Amino acid sequence: MVFKFSDTAPLGDNFAAYSAELEQLDSTLRPVLATRLNDLAAGAEPALIWDELLAALAKTPKAP
Repeated sequence: MVFKFSDTAPLGDNFAAYSAELEQLDSTLRPVLATRLNDLAAGAEPALIWDELLAALAKTPKAP
């Protein structure tokens, strides 16, 4: 991944850019992470999405 958070960009813009990069990841994490980051960019409460993110990470196959 090449994404770097920008100190000068709004947080929502950082989340949107990171989400776009995550869409290129594996098929297990990609939809969950991209959707949740879009939710954060739209103002969702971060604490409400942790369980879903952790579940997706637990299902992600390990790299060889």
